[in-house]
Parts: sequence; structure tokens; C-alpha cells
Amino acid sequence: MGNYRWIATQLTNSTADVDQWIELGAGDGGLSRYLESKRHRVTAIDLAPKPVHWPEGWDWLQQDLFAALPDLIGSQSCGIVASLFLHHLDGAELQKLGSLLTENAAHIIVAEPSRDRLIWLLSHCFFPFINSVTRHDMVVSIEAGFRGGDLAQLLSLGSDWRIEFGTTLLGAYRFEAWRQN
Repeated sequence: MGNYRWIATQLTNSTADVDQWIELGAGDGGLSRYLESKRHRVTAIDLAPKPVHWPEGWDWLQQDLFAALPDLIGSQSCGIVASLFLHHLDGAELQKLGSLLTENAAHIIVAEPSRDRLIWLLSHCFFPFINSVTRHDMVVSIEAGFRGGDLAQLLSLGSDWRIEFGTTLLGAYRFEAWRQN
């Protein structure tokens, strides 16, 4: 889907005043590793333990993001990145996340599944080439994904945020928000 490359490009082009970038739902650390290779340092947060081959000196917090974020963003201007994570949160969790971010986040860069009928239909073209678990996960993720301005609404980002979003042909919902000063 090109999510890592797109997020790295957005970080490179960011003009936001960001002291620290934080990856939510880091999983296996793939995005953090990719960003580091592009000279972008992030603090990774996930419930999973630090990956076995995680580089020495890189920040990994094995915590619930709602427990970790208040301390991380308390007095700093932070940036948030996430790839294929937010669609796992329900409406109440997204609203809670939004309330944490509206205080101190300066920039939010997210790539998620697009909840688009055409993308859902096109995903079925892959069915002969993927196993049943991947088929199931793909459909569930698309159905839990985002479209239009609904992520901004779920995060309760107000008029003090500049928001851009769109969908790629490969099914990525790309969302970016900057705090306007």
C-alpha cells in the first residue's frame, strides 16, 4: 500500500514544531525501523514486547497507549504516526485518543484501511491468491476503516486543525492533521 514511504515523505515535509515523533501500535517495529532508515527517530508504543532484534538505544514502550501518552506528550509538542492501527480502536477509544492529542500534538500522520465500497469490491480480486485468514482480515479491516472526514470527527479535532485526507487505489486511507497556530 506504500504506507511507510508515504509517512516518511510526510515527516520529511513537515513544518510542524515537533519535539518528538511517537508511533502508536508499533507491532513488529517495521514502520519505526523504516523511518529510522530515512533519518526520522520515533518512540514506539505497543502492548507487544520490544522485538527481539530491536536496535539498542531506540525507544520502545511496552504499554497501553492511553497509559503511555500522557507522560510522553505532557509538556512537549509531539507528532503522531500510525499505520494500520487506529481502525482497531472503537469510537470511545478514538475520542479518548483525540482528547489526549488535542492538548499537545502538533502533527498527526496516519495511514489506515479505506472504508470504500470500490476498495471492498477490488479486495475480492485478491481472494484466489491469499489464504482464508488474510481474506477475512482484509474484509474486516476495510469495513472498520475510515473514509472522508470521519477520523477527524471521531478524534474531535476542531477548527484549530488543518486536515487533509484521501484514498489511494491500493486501499489506503491517508490522513494528516496539523495544528494551526
